[in-house]
Amino acid sequence: MEHTSTELSEHKKELPAEGEHRLGSTGSVIAILLIVMLLVIGAFYVWGQRLAEQRAEYYVPAIEQ
Repeated sequence: MEHTSTELSEHKKELPAEGEHRLGSTGSVIAILLIVMLLVIGAFYVWGQRLAEQRAEYYVPAIEQ
């Protein structure tokens, strides 16, 4: 089975250029990093809220006479 030059040139058109592939993967990496950062920030926020609630439970106001 021999390939003609026309078939080979059509096959090359279907493949993305090397620079285009890198750009797409870079965007994916940046998106993943942003999602992970948002999850970490959210986790610290929730953790801080829980700590504040626990401190409020242990707080006993002084009785003033």
